Parts: sequence; C-alpha cells; structure tokens
Amino acid sequence: MATIKVPFTYTVYKNAPFATKVDLWCHSATRSVTLGFVIDMAITLYLFKCAQHIFGNNDTVEILILANCLFLFILPCFAGLICDKFDISEKIAENEIKRKAGDPVAKKHFTIAIVVPIIILLIPAIIVAFTPAAEIDENDGISIYDDSDNAVVSDVTDAPQSPEDTDGEEVEKLIPGLIIDGEEVDVDGLTMMSIDGLEIPFDEFRYTYYELDNTYFSFGDKTYWETNPDNFPVLLEYVKYYLLENNWGLLMADKYGVELTDEDLAQVDAAMQSQIEGFESEEKYREALDLSGYTEDLLRRIFIQRVTCNRVYMDLFGSEDAQLAPSDDEIKSALASDYRRVYHILVANDHFKDMEGYEDATDEELKAAAKEYAEELRKQIEDGADIYELAQTLDDPGMVDNPDGYFFTYGTMVKPFEDASFALEVGELSEPVETDYGYHVILRLEQDDYVEEHWDDVRADYINDFFNSTIDDLLANAEVSYSEYFDKMDYNSVR
Repeated sequence: MATIKVPFTYTVYKNAPFATKVDLWCHSATRSVTLGFVIDMAITLYLFKCAQHIFGNNDTVEILILANCLFLFILPCFAGLICDKFDISEKIAENEIKRKAGDPVAKKHFTIAIVVPIIILLIPAIIVAFTPAAEIDENDGISIYDDSDNAVVSDVTDAPQSPEDTDGEEVEKLIPGLIIDGEEVDVDGLTMMSIDGLEIPFDEFRYTYYELDNTYFSFGDKTYWETNPDNFPVLLEYVKYYLLENNWGLLMADKYGVELTDEDLAQVDAAMQSQIEGFESEEKYREALDLSGYTEDLLRRIFIQRVTCNRVYMDLFGSEDAQLAPSDDEIKSALASDYRRVYHILVANDHFKDMEGYEDATDEELKAAAKEYAEELRKQIEDGADIYELAQTLDDPGMVDNPDGYFFTYGTMVKPFEDASFALEVGELSEPVETDYGYHVILRLEQDDYVEEHWDDVRADYINDFFNSTIDDLLANAEVSYSEYFDKMDYNSVR
C-alpha cells in the first residue's frame, strides 16, 4: 500500500496529537537553547570588548558582564512564561510555515525579526568607532608573583608615587631615599640587613616595607602614621621577619650548591616580559617604574628569589633523588617512633552552658560537669560504644573532618594531649585528659596498616613537615645583623 505524504502545515500542526507537539517542541527547544547559549557567549565577548574600549578596566565593565550573564539565565524563564501566556510559540510556528509557503507578510515579519537585533547589536560598535579608547590604568601591570603558589604578593603601587597627580603632566621620577634625624642618607650600596652573609640592599628593604605597610597597616592612607605612630616598631618587626622568610631559598641554594636551570631562568624572563605586556606600552611600563622608585633589577631579583625557592625544594626535598629527603625506610622508622594515630572525644569546659539546669552555673561548676560527663562517656566506650560515633555528638569539629583520626607528631598538639597520646599502647583508652579546651578521652589506634594504605599521602606530608622543620632550623640559627639606621627610623624615614 502506498504511503500518502501529507505536507506539514500549521493546520496539521495545530490538529496534531499532543504527543506529536511535545516531540516537536522538545526538538526545537534543544536546538534553540544550544544555539542561544553559543550566541549569548559570543555577544558577551563582543559587549565586553566594546565596554572595555569605552570604559577601560573598571567596575562598569564588570557590571555589564554580570548583567549580561544574569540576562542569560533569566531570559529563558520569562520567555517561556510569555510564550505560554500569549501562544507566541504557535504564532511563530505559523509564521514560519507561511514564510516557507511564500507568504509575503510572513517574510516581512521574519526579516524584521532578524534585522532589528542586528541593528541593536551594531549600536555599541558604532559608539566604539567614534569613541577614543579608554585609558587603561598603567599601574595594573606590574606585579610580583610568589612562584610557589602563583599568588600576587605586591605591585608598584605599594610605594608612594610622586607627583601625586600626574594627569596631563610629565612623569617625575621618584628617587628612593632614607631620612634619618632630618638628614638624607646615601642609600647607594646601603645594606639594611645581613642573613648569614647574604646582604639585603636598601631597595629590597624598601619594597618589602611598602608591601607590608599597604597590606597590613596604612592601606595607602598617608595620614595613618600620624595617628598611629606606636605601630611603627611593629611594622619594622614585620619587615625583618619577611625579609628573613623570603630569602630562605637563596640561603639554602648557597649552602647546598643549588643552581637555577635554563628552564628556571626562562621562567624569570617570561615573568619579566609579562610585566611589560600588562601595560599599554613599554613607555607606560617605564613610567610606572619611575613613579614607584622601583627598578627592573629589583623586580628580576624578586622573581629569582621566588623561583629559587621552588628549585631548592625540588632539588633538596621534592624529587626522587632529592639531596636531603630521607629514604622510605627512614620515614617509616620515624613514623613508628615519632608519630601517633588516635581518636578522641572532647567535652568542652562550657559544654553545659545555657543548658537547662546550668543557667546560673559558675565556670568551675561547668568545668566539673564536663569532667564528669567525660568520665561517663569513657565508661560507655569501655562497654562497647563507638568512640568516633560519640565524637560526632560533641564539641570537636576536628573529629568530623578526620574520620581516620589524628595522625601527628611532637609539637603539633597541646602538651597534655600529646603526652597522653604517646603514653598509650595501641587499643588503650586514656583517662580524661584536661587541656585548655576541656576534657579529652583518647583512644590510640594502630598505624602500621594505616601508613601502608595511605603511603603516598603520608610520605608527602612527612616530607613537607621535614622541609618546614629544616627551613625553620636554618632561619632560627641564622646569624642576622641590621643596619645602624633600623633603630633610628620613623614613619617619615623611607621615601
């Protein structure tokens, strides 16, 4: 029997079974949503570039992009409601069928639907064509990266700028300086700090000084120190500490003969180049350096400082043939003797505070109640209760976050907890142990099987702890000396 093909017209569509309509709607919706998403992403990028040209890099651009993204998610909801309310979907389908059949009115409607959005989208392009490009803040480009975690640690705007307002004026180069007792000190070749013979020049001291001042103290407010002069010695202690911490890589490299590879040096070169590329031009980059009083030599030294830390870690601790990393057998031996794995429950001293019957209790009464409750819980554990399950009902979130228990070494827990843990045999339960946090009941767990099952993670944690302790020992035992000017400075000294 021959199959009669019926042309698909709006009448056929309108009289079709509901299931057929649903199938058509779903097919159309899938294509529309996919195409709409791609188009909206393209429009977002287009509007972003237009807004960036008109407004530059500022909050206006971010607001426009956020508004467009919000529009992307909200539009389908409103479109669905409107189409359902006014039967727009059926009207569009009818118009499309009529257009394909040659209806001139339908063709006109289709043309309008295409042309109007295009005209709307051309408006930003027309504005761009007749609008000069916005000035990009040239100070956005210079940044120093802590290569160990790719975090921005400073930028040239940390330093004071001179003149304060250079808009339309020739940039005046800032000459770094140090004023002591009203007289200017010659900073050329001046060493502000020495760490085991490693000399910290004035420009690095100044860089760290302004980084910390703007991050933790004045936040760029020049009047801060006039009202808070007593905080200045604290800032200087911060500077000393950070200069010490930032140079451990160079100290270790010198001590163990670690040298930067060609790849490391290429990384430094790329980082320096990225500073220039962050500006509208190389001229703007040079102006930013002049405004801040920084030099390319200083920036390169800081990049090298960061890259050296990475190289030292890899060569001495982090690679398979690392010079200082202990062997697997040495690690396992240290884990067995110097580490403990435990579960514990903690009843905080104020566990019963605000509970019925304890509203008027003194601190000593609350503490006594906490100890009594800890003894009661210990009895429940002895009688077979699960210590981990009990811990979930108490005050210590640490046991929620550590289902395998605490695995730790000396110096990481409060002393009473540490002493009790190391005194226990595997499977032994402690009496309530008092600390500043409250009363603990500790159960020592086996750890040999745990170490084998989690060897990669345990080994990595041990190496990291070993690395940190090595660096701590290096810095704690370093011979440090300071310039005679350190104790004579005030908040007006560094320029």
